[in-house]
Amino acid sequence: MRMINLRPDKFHIQDDNKNLYEVFNHNTTIDWKNAKILDFGCNIGNFLISAQDYIKLENYTGIDLNLNSIKMAKKKFPEANFIFYDKWHISYNPPGTKDLKASDILEEKYDVILAYSVFTHCTVSETQDILKDLLGLLNSNGQILFTVLSDKEFHGFYNWICTHNKQYNVPKLNVDDIEYENVVYWIDYDNIITDKDDVDMNECSGFCVFYKLQNFNKVIPNAKFLGVPPKDYGSSFQSLYCLK
Repeated sequence: MRMINLRPDKFHIQDDNKNLYEVFNHNTTIDWKNAKILDFGCNIGNFLISAQDYIKLENYTGIDLNLNSIKMAKKKFPEANFIFYDKWHISYNPPGTKDLKASDILEEKYDVILAYSVFTHCTVSETQDILKDLLGLLNSNGQILFTVLSDKEFHGFYNWICTHNKQYNVPKLNVDDIEYENVVYWIDYDNIITDKDDVDMNECSGFCVFYKLQNFNKVIPNAKFLGVPPKDYGSSFQSLYCLK
């Protein structure tokens, strides 16, 4: 497998050009003003940029694998609560602890748990394990709102990478020729692995995961598809799901 040097932390700081409040409010009926919220993979608190007028900052907790993101978030939103989640990830936190769970560092329960574009960079088995752990952090009647990349969105994402990310040597692919039942891993943007629950990520610098949505419940039972939030919210590649 071709190796790419791990990118510096600054490349994992997401742009704040997405209206994540509207993304997670899409086809949902949540009492945001009174909800206790956990933002799993909060980056620099981007959800709060659009949501701060609709929620109480003191009811919000954000955790992330990127220490620099957490430091920036604390400066931007001092009234909210941010926690560094020192878990291993080959791209986002290589020095982290591999077996660390969110429940190991959190003592509270939440009404809503958000995970924007987290499972786009996790294997199937890791996603299942994380969701199981997060379900244990929900209050009664609580819910997890999360996004994934779909097979339909693979086309747009591939074109976007080829157009906007010239630092990657992306090979020419006919994405219509890639056949899979449930999931495809696109590793380091040049290696395709299909229909495996787990793959060895120790020798790669990054990967993206795409699901065939019509079979998604075979992978994550009881997850409810809420749709694809409009492009107006700056999130045209993500499919939104709810899990209770």
